[in-house]
Amino acid sequence: MSILGGETASGGETASGGETAAALKRLALAVEADRGAHLYFDRGDGVLELIASVRDGRLAKQSHRTPGAGHEVAPSRLPRWLTAWRADPRPAGAVTRLALPDERGGLLVLERNRREPFNDDDLALARVRARQMVRHVSTRLGPRPIAWSAQFEAVQSVAAQLTRLTSVEAVSAALCSQTHRVVAFDNARVYVLCADGRTLDPVAFRPHAREYQGESAADLRVTVGEGITGWVAANGQQLIVHDAANDPRALQVPGSADLSEESMLLAPLRSEGHVIGVVVLSRLGLSRFSEDESRLLGVLADQAAVAIENARLLAERDRHVAELAALLDISQAGAAASDERDLASLMAAKLRVAADMDACLISRWDQESGRLLPIGADGRPLIGPARDLAGHRSLRRALLNDEVVWLDPDVDSLEPAELDRLRGLGGAATLLLPLSATGRVMGLVEFVSETSGRQFRDGEAALLRTMANQVASSLENARLVRQLRDAAETDLVTGVYSHRHLQDRVRQETARASRAHSPLSLLMIDLDEFKRINDEHGHQAGDGVLRAIAGALRAAVRTSDIVARYGGDEFVVLMPDTDADEAMQVAQRAARAVADLAHPMPDGSMVHVSCSVGLALHPRDGRTGKALLQAADAAMYTHKRSRSQARRDAQGLAAPGASLPRPGRAIGKAVGPGIAPRS
Repeated sequence: MSILGGETASGGETASGGETAAALKRLALAVEADRGAHLYFDRGDGVLELIASVRDGRLAKQSHRTPGAGHEVAPSRLPRWLTAWRADPRPAGAVTRLALPDERGGLLVLERNRREPFNDDDLALARVRARQMVRHVSTRLGPRPIAWSAQFEAVQSVAAQLTRLTSVEAVSAALCSQTHRVVAFDNARVYVLCADGRTLDPVAFRPHAREYQGESAADLRVTVGEGITGWVAANGQQLIVHDAANDPRALQVPGSADLSEESMLLAPLRSEGHVIGVVVLSRLGLSRFSEDESRLLGVLADQAAVAIENARLLAERDRHVAELAALLDISQAGAAASDERDLASLMAAKLRVAADMDACLISRWDQESGRLLPIGADGRPLIGPARDLAGHRSLRRALLNDEVVWLDPDVDSLEPAELDRLRGLGGAATLLLPLSATGRVMGLVEFVSETSGRQFRDGEAALLRTMANQVASSLENARLVRQLRDAAETDLVTGVYSHRHLQDRVRQETARASRAHSPLSLLMIDLDEFKRINDEHGHQAGDGVLRAIAGALRAAVRTSDIVARYGGDEFVVLMPDTDADEAMQVAQRAARAVADLAHPMPDGSMVHVSCSVGLALHPRDGRTGKALLQAADAAMYTHKRSRSQARRDAQGLAAPGASLPRPGRAIGKAVGPGIAPRS
């Protein structure tokens, strides 16, 4: 085995070089590197120089580019000895490369003839022996020179790449991954100052050595003034730490190895005189960073700070655009929908996305009863029933004070009812946002977060308030539209559908029956001699009778049937998907329900009211709504005339104040598919 090492410029071997070669030989024997061991140091421009070598044959000292320092291998620059090494006719064995713990970017290459790889014990021993050799060689060679032109070219290249990125996270990640082109490291971290002005968040970190592989963002997070990183943020100064383990400012990071020899290089990220973050480089070993490397990192850190601020401005612009788009979306949705519940669920979906929360629920506050009525939800089922403000201190605070309330059991003490509500929602925290319209609170938005610790910026909270107020206005408009529509569709005296709504429904149902070839029936009901009640007892008493009969008719018919006041003392029952036999049954129940009612009058008397009923069927008696109504009206008058004649023949007209005659079996004779003359 021949030894080459430590040659001077004139070709002589120094004593120190001889010691290095001897130590390398001992290392090769100890780890069974029987094919060779080679020690390189970086010349300062990425070119590794062979300092000592142990091989079977004596080889001339050469320098070549190698991937050890992060540079590409150029085949045209490979030395003759390496070419011969590659062309060695012997079978390939095991080869390993170790980065040396020195500031000159050293590399140790070990090779053996057999293919069995070097184990962890071999590598540990190699690192220990390498440290001893490094001390001798570093002393002899002095600090690693900096190839300034190449380094500044690398700085400019990295800076140009950073300025093209559009997010803080992307800039930080690129800074972590590309800084090695300027300064060698075993671990890199980029911290960015949070909006609170205290927390340094590790936005990106990149371990190159396994000793740092267990680090996590939660463990690395520090505050300004805490640890070495916090010291740099607080003082705004670059810092070289030659022995981090023994620095009084140092903190042990959970997940990383307890290193006895570690160097650190830190540079603040400054923008307009303020520190906005810190970049931290670490290397295994003592005194591994030089002043030249500190200056280079400082230049790169200044470029990175500009890139981060630009990314923040772009993000702020995009956020404003997104906020305006969300407000416009909510405004358009409010104009498009009129049903309160459908609108509330639609608004809940849009608010949940805007707030980036897991669920959103909207409730209306009924101030008369003091209860919250759930009307819309997204991300969770609509949770009911209505809630009383009693036992919900936070609800009272939000609604009565028009105040945004954040509920987090990890931070606040919640009442039992509030905790039960939170568990029922499956959340870890809740944001309560009052809905205000026309100067009053009319409801509440509940945002649900499945994780605790969520924070809202001031601008974000203000935007959500603006959105909530827009939602409140839309819901209030929908409520007013609904009230107007109900007023137009509902008869004010009886509470059943109005004549106008009946006309619309008859047209819709006749058209549907024609398309689907389905049955459709219509009853016309007229109260017999109802005018006597108004004349003898007053219109107020007559209105009471109409309301009672309308209620009886709704109770007598099916839920799918439509009861409407046609005018005066006439009612109509529209029966979709109903044939003649089914319509007869409904007619008989309706007539009995009307006749069975006893109506108290102001003078203490009781009055019964009979009715006449006419039935029309689609399409036999008419294909349009107008034709059906006319046919049913004609049949009803036929029934009324026949019953009036029967009463005259039997007993004459009913005396004033007496009970009006009941229809009895007459309804069965006067209505039906065969007895509904249109006169």
